[in-house]
Amino acid sequence: MMDRETWLRRILEGIRNLADEEYQERVWVRGNGPEVDSSTEAVCRLVDDYDLATFLDEAAKNAWVSTDQIAALQRLDVALARHASNGEDADDATRIQSPGWKKIRNLAKATLEAFTTPAASA
Repeated sequence: MMDRETWLRRILEGIRNLADEEYQERVWVRGNGPEVDSSTEAVCRLVDDYDLATFLDEAAKNAWVSTDQIAALQRLDVALARHASNGEDADDATRIQSPGWKKIRNLAKATLEAFTTPAASA
């Protein structure tokens, strides 16, 4: 298991990709690098590689972040799970314009905001 600062940094980096519509259009849709990525890879990286669910459990148990930050991460996690269970099999150009993905993008932005506001410090 990685240290909590690295873990959180990687999770927030992953969330930035989910929040950034310009990045999604440039990298996921047009394939203009230097990054090579897709919506599927971005979600898998956050949920599986960075193990968001375990981070949530550990962060709540050990008070690593504020309750507002935990709540924001949980809302995003639930939305990602709901989106995955919808079986949406669209290409990235279609996906990033869908109402479900726009909700995920907004939740990702709100999550990042929870980590940048002074009142949100742990």
